[in-house]
Amino acid sequence: AEDGIISHPTAFYYYIRLNGTGVNLKPGSYALRSDMSYQEIVEVLSAGNQREDVARVTFPEGLSLREIADLLEKGVCPADEFLEYLDTADLSQYDFVAELPDDDRYHRLEGYIFPDTYDFYLGEAPASVAARFLDRFEQVVDEEIRDRAQEMGMTIDEVVTLASVIQAECSYPSEMANVSGVFHNRLNDPANYPKLQSDVTIFYIRDEILPYAG
Repeated sequence: AEDGIISHPTAFYYYIRLNGTGVNLKPGSYALRSDMSYQEIVEVLSAGNQREDVARVTFPEGLSLREIADLLEKGVCPADEFLEYLDTADLSQYDFVAELPDDDRYHRLEGYIFPDTYDFYLGEAPASVAARFLDRFEQVVDEEIRDRAQEMGMTIDEVVTLASVIQAECSYPSEMANVSGVFHNRLNDPANYPKLQSDVTIFYIRDEILPYAG
């Protein structure tokens, strides 16, 4: 708590008391992040600080879910197992997952794997890897963003989808505001613009779905 890793030391104390992990904690110096879940912190503190089987992986903005999975393949966890877990696991404890429309999308969590730098154990379970990404998304997409989306008459899923299209359309971050403005104008004038007319949506089908669809 003093170093800003957790906000509620009493809650953390009872967490480790109730699940019996307190006896496994080992003294030492650790590199921890404020976005880590209690379980992730416990896992690190229980492992001790002599572990060398840790990989730090940076995921830049604009990667597709399969490209992210391919980066994880290099020692963290198998790409196909990671994708299968995200596509099939019950992740309704996350509000943004529970709110997803019941449609026939290829990867239901495309766009929800938040780009950032993460520390993983080599050979880490796909469920644990996924939790790091989804916890980070939940932390960043806070009430302020949710309130702004509601003001605009959009769901979080619509925001993520449109943001993904804008990201793919732009070569430079400085262009994003202009591209966003064009798309919002089209969405707000369906009589004259019944379609978004974004080529990158077709490219996504071509590059990310057709080569892998059975």
